[in-house]
Amino acid sequence: MPSASFFRSLGLFIVPNFLEAAYRNDLCASMAAAPAEKAQVERSDGSTVIDETSRKVESTLIPKEIRTELKQKLLGLVPRLEAHFNLTLGGCETPDFLIYKPSDFFTLHADGGSNSGYCEGTRLRRVTTVIFLNSESPEAREGTYGDGRLRFHGLLEGPYWERCTFALKPEPGMLVAFPSRMLHEVTPVSHGNRLTIVTWFFAPESDATEAASPAN
Repeated sequence: MPSASFFRSLGLFIVPNFLEAAYRNDLCASMAAAPAEKAQVERSDGSTVIDETSRKVESTLIPKEIRTELKQKLLGLVPRLEAHFNLTLGGCETPDFLIYKPSDFFTLHADGGSNSGYCEGTRLRRVTTVIFLNSESPEAREGTYGDGRLRFHGLLEGPYWERCTFALKPEPGMLVAFPSRMLHEVTPVSHGNRLTIVTWFFAPESDATEAASPAN
């Protein structure tokens, strides 16, 4: 798999060790102890449904104070993300703590953008952020998982390269951010539980007002 520097050269924002080991371990323990529910997908009308043909993963219902603390850490990235992606951000959604179990996956999709097929809230997403909490391993070992690759599509221009996909090699604690309009997927997990945190940084409220206004 390509290195982190390869993805940086193509515009992705990557922070190794965004979360320290002790903090990650506490989060993993909290996720393991918390109740969970099947993650949903969003329709263009804003409603959400469970559709395990496109997305199969569990969202853990960890305590609010843990979500709030991590959200504050993520909001501290706003100036760096704005500079990196050359845009203005209004904040981020409350983080989602996900457990991908064996055979879980997320098919090819984009998280947001100006496409009219998205509902208003999703159209305002500008940057997607993923944090990896545990290690990938080709062999079944406690606390690790296999496969479940975060794979990007259309990173390079040109008829041939547009059909190529590139998988990011994860590291525990690594944060990766990319434009929410970018096509990506999570391949099926082969063994173990893949633990990640995701959130989305959105456009300022002024952009929401403009998006809701009729064209002149």
